[in-house]
Amino acid sequence: MNPVYDFSSDAPTPVLLVDAHHLLRIGVATLIDAEPDLWVAAQAAKAGDIRGLCECYGPELVVVDLGALGPDPAKAIAGIRTSAGNPRVIVLAHRRIEEEMMQAMRAGAQGYFFKSGSPHELLQCLRSVREGKTSMPCPAEREAPAMTGPSDLSPRELHILARLASGHSNRRIGVAFGISESTVRSGFKRIFDKLGVNNRCSAVAAAVQRGLIAL
Repeated sequence: MNPVYDFSSDAPTPVLLVDAHHLLRIGVATLIDAEPDLWVAAQAAKAGDIRGLCECYGPELVVVDLGALGPDPAKAIAGIRTSAGNPRVIVLAHRRIEEEMMQAMRAGAQGYFFKSGSPHELLQCLRSVREGKTSMPCPAEREAPAMTGPSDLSPRELHILARLASGHSNRRIGVAFGISESTVRSGFKRIFDKLGVNNRCSAVAAAVQRGLIAL
C-alpha cells in the first residue's frame, strides 16, 4: 500500500469523492479539479473503500453521497472520521430530510450539501469545512445570511437549543429542565421567532452560523 501523501501548506487540498453514480461523480470531480486550491486525490463508488483510500492518499476532505454510506450512515461517518488523517466529512444528499441531516452532523460530518445546490455553493461548502467551519444548507442560511454575532436568546434558550442540536427529544429536554413537553414546544416557538426561522433544523443552522452553539 502506498504511503499517505505529504502536502505542503500551499498545495491544493486533497479530496476523496465517494458516489455510486459514476456520471455525477465525474461531474463533481471535474468541478473540483478546475479549482486551484482543491483537487480530487481519489474516487470511489462505495463507503467500504474509504478507509483504505484515506491510508493511501491522505485526503483532508471526504465528500460522500448519503446513499453510499449504507444502512447506518451515522456509524459510517464516525468510521470515516477515524480514518488516516482524520478527514473532515461532507455528505451529499438528494432529499431534504431534517432528521437525516441532523443525524449526519451529530455523527461527525462537518458539511451537508443538497445535490440541488449550485456548483458555486458546493465549492463554498468544501472551503468552509476545510477551514474548520460547519456548513449546513438549511433555509436559515437564505433567510438570515448576514445575521452573525450575538442574539437575544436567553442562557436557558441557548441550553435548550444546544440539547436540540445534540439530538434530544422534546420529552428529554422537558425532563432535563423540569418542564412539560408543551412548554418545550412553546419555548422553541420563541427561539424560532428570535432567530427568524421556522423549523428546528434552521434554528440549529442559524445558531451554529452565529457561533452561539457548536455541533
